[in-house]
Amino acid sequence: MEASLADIGLQRTDALGARASNAGDQFQELWALQQTLGLLNPSTDLVAATVEGVRSEAGDSDNRSWDGVDCALYFGGDSIETATKVVIAQLKYSTTEPNDDWTVARLTYNKRKSGGDNSVLRRLANAFSTAMNRMKAGAQLVVHLVSNQGVSSEVFEAINTILSRNGSEADAKLSANIEKIKRSAGLSEEKLISFLKALDLSDDGTASRHSLRGSITQRVAEIIGDDESATVQRLMFSIRELMMPEASREFISRKTILGWLGVASEIGLFPAASDFKIVIDPIVREPARELLAESRKGTQVICLHGNAGCGKTTTLMQLSSLLPPSSILTLFDCYGGGKFLLTSDRRHLPEHAFIQIANQLSLDLGIPFFLAQSSRNPLLVKRFLQRIRLAADLLTSQGLCP
Repeated sequence: MEASLADIGLQRTDALGARASNAGDQFQELWALQQTLGLLNPSTDLVAATVEGVRSEAGDSDNRSWDGVDCALYFGGDSIETATKVVIAQLKYSTTEPNDDWTVARLTYNKRKSGGDNSVLRRLANAFSTAMNRMKAGAQLVVHLVSNQGVSSEVFEAINTILSRNGSEADAKLSANIEKIKRSAGLSEEKLISFLKALDLSDDGTASRHSLRGSITQRVAEIIGDDESATVQRLMFSIRELMMPEASREFISRKTILGWLGVASEIGLFPAASDFKIVIDPIVREPARELLAESRKGTQVICLHGNAGCGKTTTLMQLSSLLPPSSILTLFDCYGGGKFLLTSDRRHLPEHAFIQIANQLSLDLGIPFFLAQSSRNPLLVKRFLQRIRLAADLLTSQGLCP
């Protein structure tokens, strides 16, 4: 029996709806993954991230106020109560109409015919109000709407007019948009002002699934090197698992990301930590000045030798104070205060030295940490040299070195 035109139309609508839903979920996964990879950046105070809700010490991740939060980022603390800054984000992705803008009407559109308001703006306002009641004094809250669609100028015009409190001078259309925003947000005047100041629409229209995947793949390549595509797939799967309704709403930390990347703990980032003894008010040694002079000549290999206890390490540490302020000096401690004798230390292995030096550079420059997925990785030396070139290129681009 042949299907009717109505049946065919319904099947196409269902198929399109499924594809659109899948695209929206993938967009959320990619955006959340991009943010959580920031946990591997040593220069950030990002501590944790969550998907599908907010982490609160009250333990109410199922609070309906969090319905509009697809991803939350916590800086300086791992919960809404302890963080010094929180970013709550609602993500919207359109497959069929990516070039359409968000208008006041769309932002305030309420699908419910009775029993409340589920518009995009109301959900964000509810999350904002609840979060502000729980955050500690002085903490910053950012409310982020992220979409592949742009935002109409009428939205910014209405928001700016409300913030300037010049609504009495608005024309009929602007006044109507202002009233829609006020009614949809459902906040008092002062809370509305605070909400609109916290509202961030800057990324709308600039992100797509393809651009997000490209930037993530590049970031992962910088971190792990080979087979980044497969790693991105595994990371996206891990994010997807946390988005499932039955998930325990665990928060994502640096330890979580390291585990996803096959590193057991942060010790894997610094497998041969230094154990240098700091000398207070040392006398500047002439060999330190000679080292500086040789390095300025472009000499790449310099050997400083002497008997035990003569001050070789102290001389090397003094070199840092003689270099220009924009310079970065990374010292590898192959002795480790005698730890090199321990079978558990293994700082004599080249791969441990490479990882230690590379991640010390990461700390100094604020670039993503360097990870080795296997101690038998044949490209480890090549990847280490790539990291050194990346550091040099970064210093050059910042005008810190010629």
